[in-house]
Amino acid sequence: MSFIDELFISLEMYRATKEALKFIDQGQLEEVLSTGSDHPLRWMLEGACRPYSVKAQVLANTEKAVRAILERGLKEWLRARIREASILPRVDIVNYDTFDKVYKALAEIRAVGYLLQCSFDVTPHSSEGFDLTIRTADEEIAVEVSAVRMSKPEAEKLAQFRSGKTPGFREEVIQPAGAPKTGELQVDNIAHKFSQKAEEENRQLPYDSPSLIWLDLQFEDWWSLSAEEAWPLYVLKGGRFRTGGVWLGFYGRKRIPLIDGESMHEGLPRSARGVQHERMRYDGYFYKSDARASGVIIVWPRCTILYEKPQCPA
Repeated sequence: MSFIDELFISLEMYRATKEALKFIDQGQLEEVLSTGSDHPLRWMLEGACRPYSVKAQVLANTEKAVRAILERGLKEWLRARIREASILPRVDIVNYDTFDKVYKALAEIRAVGYLLQCSFDVTPHSSEGFDLTIRTADEEIAVEVSAVRMSKPEAEKLAQFRSGKTPGFREEVIQPAGAPKTGELQVDNIAHKFSQKAEEENRQLPYDSPSLIWLDLQFEDWWSLSAEEAWPLYVLKGGRFRTGGVWLGFYGRKRIPLIDGESMHEGLPRSARGVQHERMRYDGYFYKSDARASGVIIVWPRCTILYEKPQCPA
């Protein structure tokens, strides 16, 4: 039995997703499933054949979202997003750029579905500007949805590795936020990646009404990023601890110490031993002068986190 045949059989338990896939031409869907795991839609659908995997969790989350969207009568909107999610790579441009719309479409599907499951009245927008409006009893809230992708150089390195063209022995270290340069720390790179992404999406938000930035991490790009990175401080194996890079990206302040592997077993704090911490070179998103979002929602496969803007007006 081929992988595609096995997948179609396994998808029987994901009825809403299977219904949505009918919006795609059968031949194109089979091409997507033949492109390899670097296609985000294929990567997710593989979860039907890989129980208990991260892919399976993402597929289950998407299944619930699609079901909620179909129940609310947003079939035509879903049709357009599913077709965008099935865009095929082109040989004349880098796949990283080709897949922008694929990532965006899948992120929007999940965002709309999640919000509908929370009993919000959700209106997706197809014009320029923010992506969604949600209505509560008292007000309307603008929502800008985005998928956070790994850095382009790291994605290209991963694609090169998978192609079998990597010279030498077969081992490669992939760092989604980018490989640290001399004098940089991994935690700093993560903080910068998320702060920068929020600033990009900030441009789509209104100045004069409540708004949210929704960041979807339910892709292969970030499977290795622990949700603990959303904490101010957390403990690593062996008793070491570090500041969370994602938390720093939103609440960090310029010049605060970056802790990437401190240990109390080594005695006094590093500063007392004459060792200086690297320090953050910029303010996190919420402390930027033009930060418009009232809050940021970050969605992992098994965890959803809401960050609120400090001193946000009621």
